[in-house]
Amino acid sequence: MTRIHLPTVFLILTTSVPVIGCGGGSTSSDTDDTSSSSTASTASSSSASSETGVVSANDFIVLFSSAIVTVFDDDGRYTQETVEVGASAESRNDIASLTGTTVTFRTEWGSFVVTDGSTATCELDNTGSCSITWRAGDPSTAPSNCRVGFTAYVTGEEEFNDINDNGVYDDADDNGTLGAGFIDVSEPFLPTFAGEHDAVFSATLDQLIDVSPTNTVYDSGDGFYNGANCSHTQGLCGPTTTIIWDWSTLQIKGDPDEGDPLVCPA
Repeated sequence: MTRIHLPTVFLILTTSVPVIGCGGGSTSSDTDDTSSSSTASTASSSSASSETGVVSANDFIVLFSSAIVTVFDDDGRYTQETVEVGASAESRNDIASLTGTTVTFRTEWGSFVVTDGSTATCELDNTGSCSITWRAGDPSTAPSNCRVGFTAYVTGEEEFNDINDNGVYDDADDNGTLGAGFIDVSEPFLPTFAGEHDAVFSATLDQLIDVSPTNTVYDSGDGFYNGANCSHTQGLCGPTTTIIWDWSTLQIKGDPDEGDPLVCPA
């Protein structure tokens, strides 16, 4: 299944839920307020102490400035249309201020417009986002399903399910099944049209992004939690950072009535 990420503005509403105590027949609002304040303070302290300042695997996504790109104009001429391809990132505690973190992009078709002629990268700003300009390629070589694959990757950490809310990956977070408490991230790759644009790597159809280790073969998850704040007694703590990634597809279109070589499926 393909995914198209669209730039979205999120409105977060924070509500306060009153806690009514009923133990021992007490009706003291002072007691309830003290208990609620203590709980909130403890949670806040746990979050602050567990903040790592790196991108979390669950909070890294690829975005496009336009959902559909027309690569021919009304006269059937190739437009070399451009689109801003970006990334949005947050840390484990939903902190977006990750200024200076470098994101690298890959695409199966078209090219990135880079100023230094080297790699297609951008640096996250204090909103946890950045983008780079992509330009459409030769329509005669475009993927025949009219969807172009993109992958972005960055140094970050894997995500874990913090069941006991202490900001640390530990035995309790596995909930009785060893290793079940975290997302084991595989090596990044670029899903292609030939590989049916899915999240299952094909050595013959998809494009491997060989980053860690550089052994020219695809490495699935290593079975360890790769991130900071790990205290697991069963030896599941790995390196404190790893390469995390996301992929998506961009839809392109032409106009067959104008003789375009790009004919998209209905």
